[in-house]
Amino acid sequence: MHRPDLMFRALNDMHDAHFARAANHFDAFERLFEQTRPAPDDAHFTFFSMPRVAAGPPPERKRPRNSTPNLPPPAYTSTTFQPQPQPPPTILRPDEAKRLFKAYNDRWTTLPTTSSDIPYPARGLHAGGLVARDSLWAPNVSDHVSNWSEETVMQANAQAFFLGVVGLVPRYTQNPGTGRIECGFDRNTARKEQVEELVQLLKREKIRWHSDRLGRRSDGRGGVNERLQRDDRARAVFHAVCELMETAQAV
Repeated sequence: MHRPDLMFRALNDMHDAHFARAANHFDAFERLFEQTRPAPDDAHFTFFSMPRVAAGPPPERKRPRNSTPNLPPPAYTSTTFQPQPQPPPTILRPDEAKRLFKAYNDRWTTLPTTSSDIPYPARGLHAGGLVARDSLWAPNVSDHVSNWSEETVMQANAQAFFLGVVGLVPRYTQNPGTGRIECGFDRNTARKEQVEELVQLLKREKIRWHSDRLGRRSDGRGGVNERLQRDDRARAVFHAVCELMETAQAV
């Protein structure tokens, strides 16, 4: 009855001895580890290769300020247009031409058929007004008015006078082949009534300035007034009337 106890006791003794030896092994290993394990605050003791960062919130980044405040925003323009040239204040305008024409026509109506004291279609109603250059403006022609011939200036003044009577503005162009200055008007803005009135007016003026009619104005001395017939200013008016009428009647 006592043998089992002896057997169990022997087994217990063997078990205790085995675990004691194992414990001794673990104790030796632990002592070795304690000797070789660095302290936690050792500078060489790191588990990961992470940089050491000082504790605290990240530094605040300041937004850069513009060194030149209150600057206006850039202006964006697609096209820059040049200002349109304006006519000088000395040109003959339609309202002035209409007032002059009334006095001009009244003098022709009351003038004796033999008188050579004829009015001219220009400022002052005298021949000297035909050669004035400050009354003309030709922005569409490269050749300035100051370079025009005297005959061209006289014709241009006469044509500007008659165009202004019906409310039209002269428009000058230069013939590319001959270089001659030609006078017309803008048909896109001219009304039909204005063109018809201009044609009728020029028909009467063509008769007045015809060389045969001018030759009869000899101031009662008889014969033909050849001086008036050959006068450059009178001939310039006649040619101006004929050319402007041809332009007005053109389709």
